[in-house]
Amino acid sequence: MSKFTWRIENFSKLDVEKIHSHSFFVNGNNWRVSLYPKGNGTDHISVYLEVQDSSSADWSVPTKFRVSLVNQIDCNETIAMESEHTFNSHESYWGWAEFVPLGEFHDEVEGFLVEDTCVIEAEVYFSSLSSDEVIQFDIACHWLSLFSDF
Repeated sequence: MSKFTWRIENFSKLDVEKIHSHSFFVNGNNWRVSLYPKGNGTDHISVYLEVQDSSSADWSVPTKFRVSLVNQIDCNETIAMESEHTFNSHESYWGWAEFVPLGEFHDEVEGFLVEDTCVIEAEVYFSSLSSDEVIQFDIACHWLSLFSDF
């Protein structure tokens, strides 16, 4: 069993509204995780799962998924959110505007942002009428090179 792991380094240097993980191909679709480092209209970190580049105009993907903000000090304190959503041509992303309060996230003793690095994990479960197929993925993204000029 594997997990998609997105490691975001130099977090304090992010000066963007939203960042995206690299795309990953699962069950016929390109997916990515999106994160709003300053919140999406809230005082919380916001995290979403997105389907990208759908090849048809009318499509749907019934999905169960879990996104976790890893506590790097105590894994028992990792925050995980689960959802079920049918991604489709009208709703290609789904997630949480209020994943974790910004104050808690930025407090290094809380364990979510350690040495200016946070770790997001994702698991995706695709549902069908006949069976459930669990698809999990393992990709590490290092943002250090993107922000080395700051």
